[in-house]
Amino acid sequence: MEKSRKIFVSALLFVMSVEICLAQHWSYGLQPGGKRNAENLVESFQKIANEMEKLGEVQKTECPGSYQHSRFSDLKEYMEGREK
Repeated sequence: MEKSRKIFVSALLFVMSVEICLAQHWSYGLQPGGKRNAENLVESFQKIANEMEKLGEVQKTECPGSYQHSRFSDLKEYMEGREK
């Protein structure tokens, strides 16, 4: 019984290790693959901030009484300020 449990746990760990090793690699740009470049990193954050701001605008129209200043717009303003 103990030996079968060890075999089962070993097989389970092996399968999990293979799954982790074969998992999709995501770059800093939050897109599959690609090179990691500091310039692209800033662009990626700006894209994310723009997308999240658009989502925030959609949510604002759905719930007009619950508007809160978005952290993503703060991030966007910060990133735009660094470019200047």
